[in-house]
Amino acid sequence: MEQKHTTWHGAELSPVAIKAGFVDYFAAAEAVDAEYYDIDAEDEGTWELVNGDDLYFRDSEGEAYGSEMAMERVRELEAMIVGAEEDQDTSRWEKDIELLTTRCEVIEPCEYYQVPEEGARILLDESEELVYYNARLEVYVWGICHLGLNWKRVLTTILVR
Repeated sequence: MEQKHTTWHGAELSPVAIKAGFVDYFAAAEAVDAEYYDIDAEDEGTWELVNGDDLYFRDSEGEAYGSEMAMERVRELEAMIVGAEEDQDTSRWEKDIELLTTRCEVIEPCEYYQVPEEGARILLDESEELVYYNARLEVYVWGICHLGLNWKRVLTTILVR
């Protein structure tokens, strides 16, 4: 039987994270040495998204896709339309293509946490978490998209390995 990991980059995982197999936000914040940061306090330079996807698209069923996954789904739907029988109804697929190429929603982080370059590298290499960089300030920040929840109970999309 495979033994489950109980830490991630030296940070202890919560029981919820261990059971689910995904890193919890509390452990991730500890591992990347995250500290609260007021991104609006400094009015210098611009914040460039360097990791993750701050847009998402929904199909007619309400399924959410990041930009890359939406484009993959569009290619799949186009192939399905090309391969469809002559009398087959492809209108739903066509509608999904329209939705996945023209209508997106922006993911707005609720809070930002400054991370040192080493912490940013971990997030860049091992996750799809939102990471922004300001070249003028030479600061990386991690964009957190939930608020008010116990971070030991909220899971990232980072697999525990």
